[in-house]
Amino acid sequence: MTASTTARPMSAPGDHATISSAPEFEPERVDTFLRSSLGGLSGSMQIERVAGGQSNPTFYVTYSNRRLVLRKQPAGEILASAHAVDREYRILRALEDTDIPVPRALLFHPERDLVGTPFYVMERVEGRIFHEGSLPGVTASERRSMYFSAAETLGRLHRVDWKAIGLADYGKPGGYF
Repeated sequence: MTASTTARPMSAPGDHATISSAPEFEPERVDTFLRSSLGGLSGSMQIERVAGGQSNPTFYVTYSNRRLVLRKQPAGEILASAHAVDREYRILRALEDTDIPVPRALLFHPERDLVGTPFYVMERVEGRIFHEGSLPGVTASERRSMYFSAAETLGRLHRVDWKAIGLADYGKPGGYF
């Protein structure tokens, strides 16, 4: 498969996966897994690697009726505590019923059989992605609003009762610094 967009047959008749910036795994297997695990997915699966980022490879996974995001560990040898997508998934799930805006985490797959590493899938949330903290192209008033919103969200995050949301055994409770 090349990095250009390519159509390939899927498990359901007439369905195809469109791959942009070809992933290092077989999209057909992921499509079959997602259709059986999540159910109700219709149309062809399109998968596109998200550009940028510094850590875990991220892919948009799109069906005609649902928009998802798949995050996985990078391929190759990594430290046991690095790129812990299981921790990301756990925290997203724990924060779902709080006032912290997080996408809904749908499933975690700890095995390496489908994409070569553990991965999780979450709902895709619409919005803008900024790769620079200076927010080029954003007006000063809009930038001010965005920065204040981020600070307010961090404040709400610090008020979350982490024990009550199931994270009492997560990490070290004190003395991190």
